Amino acid sequence: MNIAEDEVMTANILVVDDDPTIREYVRLHLASANFEVQVADDGATAYEMALLNPPDLILSDISMPNMDGFQFLEKIRANPKLADIPIILLTQHSDSSVFRRGMDLGADDFLAKPVRRNDLLTSISSRLKRLEGMRRSVENNLPSPTQSISVSPLPALLATHPGETTGPTLRALNPLELSSHASSSHEDSEPAAIADENILGSVLVSGIRNFSAFTARLQPAEIVELLNAYFVKACEPLLEQNGWVVKFAGDTVVAMFDGARGQDVSHAQRALKAALLMTNTAQQFDSWIKHRFPHQSLPTFSIGVGIHSGIICVASGAATAAQNEDLGTNISGETVELAVHFEKLTKQLSWSIVASEDSLELAGTRIVSGQTSSTHLPSKMNGAGFTDERSAKAGDSLNIAEVMGLLPKADTSEKNRLFYDSLQTAVVNNTEALANQRYKPSGTPSALSLFELELKRIEEAALANQQTNPEIELQGYRLIKKLGEGGMSQVFLAEHSASGAQHVLKLLHITEDDGGEMLQRFISEYALISQIDHPNVAKIFAQGFSTSHAYIAMEYFPGGDLRRLMNSDISVDVALAVLIQVAGALGAIHERGMVHRDMKPDNIMLRADGSLALADFGIATLKDTRLSRTVHGEVFGTPAYIAPEQASAQPVDHRADLYALGVMFFELLTGKKPYRASNTQALLYQHVNLAIPELPTQFSHIQPLVNAMMAKNPDNRVPNAGMLIDMALEISEQSF
Repeated sequence: MNIAEDEVMTANILVVDDDPTIREYVRLHLASANFEVQVADDGATAYEMALLNPPDLILSDISMPNMDGFQFLEKIRANPKLADIPIILLTQHSDSSVFRRGMDLGADDFLAKPVRRNDLLTSISSRLKRLEGMRRSVENNLPSPTQSISVSPLPALLATHPGETTGPTLRALNPLELSSHASSSHEDSEPAAIADENILGSVLVSGIRNFSAFTARLQPAEIVELLNAYFVKACEPLLEQNGWVVKFAGDTVVAMFDGARGQDVSHAQRALKAALLMTNTAQQFDSWIKHRFPHQSLPTFSIGVGIHSGIICVASGAATAAQNEDLGTNISGETVELAVHFEKLTKQLSWSIVASEDSLELAGTRIVSGQTSSTHLPSKMNGAGFTDERSAKAGDSLNIAEVMGLLPKADTSEKNRLFYDSLQTAVVNNTEALANQRYKPSGTPSALSLFELELKRIEEAALANQQTNPEIELQGYRLIKKLGEGGMSQVFLAEHSASGAQHVLKLLHITEDDGGEMLQRFISEYALISQIDHPNVAKIFAQGFSTSHAYIAMEYFPGGDLRRLMNSDISVDVALAVLIQVAGALGAIHERGMVHRDMKPDNIMLRADGSLALADFGIATLKDTRLSRTVHGEVFGTPAYIAPEQASAQPVDHRADLYALGVMFFELLTGKKPYRASNTQALLYQHVNLAIPELPTQFSHIQPLVNAMMAKNPDNRVPNAGMLIDMALEISEQSF
């Protein structure tokens, strides 16, 4: 799902994170989308800023000194003037307890670090529009979709089956009326207290698919109207099957089905039947949407449902009818977490209903299943939420199935069998809508076929190839000539309009085809280098955005790069001088916790005064942040200069840069690379397995320095750049 820049609402956003790189990274993304941005490095500072200038939305890290994200969130919610500000928490944690605590304290959403641009803008846009809708709902007396709802089961009121008449027509209930209506309908029933206990039951989690497309096309008040209308209809099958509607969260409904109150049908079958009825409701609701909003080109309304059965922890009681009290039922535990997980899987699998094998076994033989698969348990799972006593842990797999329909009972009339056919048809239609949304570009009324998407990519690639020197317009710069092109960017020589100085512009074409991955790395490069002020690190002047490109303006090096020196005979003193300058640059970035990861002569630039500058931080990372994590087995770097641990896709720290510097130093002295091979795999093998080559006899006194940099085991290398400089200076003094 792509978000165009003009679809994001302009607002004042407060970004709170103690990590300057992450903070700057998020700030740049927001600034490029025309948001006003405030930044703070801890919760205490952020709270004071919010009091002085209340933001429209807050993005906050969780782990921070002085006042962490939870404490900050709690303090914001406790202040009546700030309590309604949407808060999105940024976290590296996957522990479900972290999410539960955040939700309990009033967090509106969570985003995992490193944050992708599209996820960031989508979440912000949705929250701001919903906030605006809530504000208007107060003015127009509209009910808010996030208002707390407590619902008691309504078996007598809404329990309808095919062929049965319900008497007087029941009007649709507004969500705000559900609790009171339920209470009045069961004044003589036994109190349904289920407080503070573990029960065996089924949890159903249902979410609206592609909801961001609706928020992008509808006005806030219309979004509120849509959500309220849908929640009313969505509750009907849940209540009909004697379920407890526990929570509405954004566009998601959470319900629980237990085995209490003498139910003849298992909780699992009732949950699965409710899910099927909800897909039928969604199909009918799509017709309502098309009639209500005929000109907005809205996508087909569809839902995804996840269901799991097991032990449910009920944290507090539901309302008793006699007392008419709302005690706010809250459920938790691994059964809930797995149901949430399955609801998310509906997006990946394009299944309307994903249910666990446990639920299907408990539901009996009437449930019609389709495709089957397995999924790895989310982190922190230990099997406590399962219906049997088997042991399970994170990483174990769990069998799941696609739910397609419900078989009629043996005595069902032929006429009423049509109802069951309609359920299966609704599931098929809902599933088709889900599949279409997986390939549907943002802003496009109808889905493109895979062939059309591939053709579009080919045409765009051909157009890019034709434009070897595109007419790119960047405010404040005039492009002079193209200097080069890499895997993710183009490099131009440009003239700064105001000063007339020549700068190098590194340009990235902004596209969401890769989910914003390239833009994320590009912005990270600027965020990393802009922190460094060292004579041997390339100077960065600015970063900016045009309608089609992101760019970094940096120092221009007319003298070229280090390869110019490698092509000529140089003395030991010059080689040591190069080593000391580059090591100084590495020391500066390593002190900031950065790792360059692509050290090579092409990235060591020559200034006119003879000094050197380290450049091109395109794949540099921070050692201690999620930005440094890559897909397992993914190798970054240039093979001729890559460290053994990098070549074997092992964890990498600053010592990998020192190894690469050792390779360059060897090449400076000898004019040859230490390892040479006809293909990349053979070269990587040599870095990992072959001994360190010996320098020619005249350089034998320098061999210990090379060995210290190029040791195969990082633990055997020189520990840091500072110690490397000391070793080089000692050799230089001996040579003198």
